[in-house]
Amino acid sequence: MANNTESTENVEVPQSEQPSLPDFQAASFTSGASAFEPSTPAATGAKMELFDGHGLDGSEVQAEGKQQVKWHHFYKPTYYQPLFDVATSDVLNRMMCFVIPRGPNFFERITPNPDLYGPVWVPTTVLFLLAAVSNLASYFAYWRVKADDQWDYDFSKVTLAAGIIYFYLGAVPGVFWGVQRYFKVGLRPLECYCVYGYSFTPYLFVTLFCTLPFSGLQWLLVLAAGALSTYALVRSLHPVLARELQWQKWVPMLAAVAVLHLALALTFKLYFFDVDVPDVKQSQ
Repeated sequence: MANNTESTENVEVPQSEQPSLPDFQAASFTSGASAFEPSTPAATGAKMELFDGHGLDGSEVQAEGKQQVKWHHFYKPTYYQPLFDVATSDVLNRMMCFVIPRGPNFFERITPNPDLYGPVWVPTTVLFLLAAVSNLASYFAYWRVKADDQWDYDFSKVTLAAGIIYFYLGAVPGVFWGVQRYFKVGLRPLECYCVYGYSFTPYLFVTLFCTLPFSGLQWLLVLAAGALSTYALVRSLHPVLARELQWQKWVPMLAAVAVLHLALALTFKLYFFDVDVPDVKQSQ
């Protein structure tokens, strides 16, 4: 019996049959992180994505389970698809920042999914509203004074509105992005174009009432929309600039933003609703 016991105790179990133990040597416990916690971009140093295949710094990122989109595929619609992938509720929530400018800041609402759907749809809708409503206002002005002159639709106002709005949206946010980048504020181009595009929201509602051919009322409505849009835009940009810059720098920047935005409102009034009813030729 003693011999049998000794032989049993001396039997070596093959290494392949030994139960595997956790390899704690490979675990990293830096900063108190557990080796068994799921990895996150902040913990692993992975780059956050602006959209599929690209990080915040423009470098390519391969997302798990997603097809990588390379920068030189910019001519393909799939390159821009993530920028228009936004829910209707998100678009309405972002539009409300410029209708009722209170609550969370605009940049807090668009994080982490800024879009171009709203910044394209809102100004384009305002464009066609300006052209249509300005012609309606002109027609009502002729009808009000019973003018003998034949009224004609002015189609050139469509192209004029498109030129003004798209030039403003292309130039002003781009210049603002360049200036804030020079001062190392940190806003991305997409965020700059996003906030400027949504800033046209007040004109969606005010423009409809400008069909009434009363110059004083039109002045009041357009300036009110311009003031609301400017205030909401400055309110959105102020925390971002004030956090990174001294007031000697961010005050002139916000002043320039406000002046240009109010100038846009004056342009809308002077070019699209400048119908002076008493000067319309009346029947003799």
